[in-house]
Amino acid sequence: MAVDGSVYEKMPLVKENINKALIELLGKDAAKVDTILDNGGSGLGAAIAAAMAVS
Repeated sequence: MAVDGSVYEKMPLVKENINKALIELLGKDAAKVDTILDNGGSGLGAAIAAAMAVS
């Protein structure tokens, strides 16, 4: 999962809230998703979204 680095890094509880949302959506499969800080995540997210739209 890609998240804009400044939001993920500087906003309190963002990581925890993302993890809670993933648990609500995926249940036990949420453990398979790893969130990391990546400066430039916006570009990566856009690339993933574009690839999914084409598939």
